[in-house]
Amino acid sequence: MRPYAIITHPDTITMRRWNLTQQDPLALRLAADARLGATDYADDQIWELTLAGGEPPALALRTTYGLRARDMRLFPAFREGDAVILDPNEFAAPPAVNFFTVNLIQISFSPLAGVHVVADYWASGSHSVAGQFAITNQRSVACSIQFLLCAVLRPLEGGTVMNHVKKESAQFLQGATGNLKPTVLMRDGVTDDVGSWAGLSQSFELAPNETRNIKWAQAARPSSEASLDVCKGLIGQGWSEEIKKIESLAADMPEIETGDPDWDAAFAFADKVALQSYVGPTQHLPYPKSLFNLTWDRLNICPTRRSSSPARPTKVTRRAAMAAITIGNGMGKWQPKHISTFRKLFNARPNSPKGSSEII
Repeated sequence: MRPYAIITHPDTITMRRWNLTQQDPLALRLAADARLGATDYADDQIWELTLAGGEPPALALRTTYGLRARDMRLFPAFREGDAVILDPNEFAAPPAVNFFTVNLIQISFSPLAGVHVVADYWASGSHSVAGQFAITNQRSVACSIQFLLCAVLRPLEGGTVMNHVKKESAQFLQGATGNLKPTVLMRDGVTDDVGSWAGLSQSFELAPNETRNIKWAQAARPSSEASLDVCKGLIGQGWSEEIKKIESLAADMPEIETGDPDWDAAFAFADKVALQSYVGPTQHLPYPKSLFNLTWDRLNICPTRRSSSPARPTKVTRRAAMAAITIGNGMGKWQPKHISTFRKLFNARPNSPKGSSEII
């Protein structure tokens, strides 16, 4: 039986809030949104958020800078007393995805009993990513916590791992890989370590129901100075207007409700993948273009459409939906029944684009 779907007009609803965990279908890539500003066709750095796993096991944002590094991971840790918690399997409440769009993901979790965290991850541009952790004490008594943001870079040959750097009043992390100088800066952060992993930290006391907001930024440019300047600019600017624009664009998209939460997530991620496959115009390509290989470990050099007319980035194409299924299948999150049904659904569409079967 072909699955049914109800498309809800965005004017009649509020923006959907999700509660997706590691066991649900996920496609948590982050990329700069071509609808909101210029993108760099030749150096569009793609990130992916993983809710668990890795080495060390952590809630990690990762990239390879288009294969210019073996791996780069950013992950939080929480210290209370002598205990350091970074493995999501040890959290009091595991990470859950509450909101996602092209360049913004919001998750929530509780690393410690009675301590709630809302984390935002924002691909602010082709060369940078930033975020904020809002940490709230839900206990009836005050608590003392140390928050740490760790960076683990596995560079290419000739590069350097992330190291502590102090320059004037700023303390930050910096490494080198390929032709890039990745830099991580935290507002009011000081250099610290978690085991053998370089990090930045803040220590604070929270009264009951008090919230502490911690802002951070990462940039990877060819020079150390340029990377640090991008980080400082992101830390220093207000984000509220930018986030409003992102949420406004997300609210304009129609929602597809099928009655099956997995299907709803699959369609929503297909929407996100479609929009992420676009990069902005260049000197030689005057209109936004669709790229099929928009992944966190590849350079975006495989255009799938060459047209003299403007692209339509709000259209969720059959190709992009199948790309979302391919992502989910590769991550082992979508079962064969989902993939089979999706293929039947899109193969049955009349007037489907020629040549689109190449990704099936």
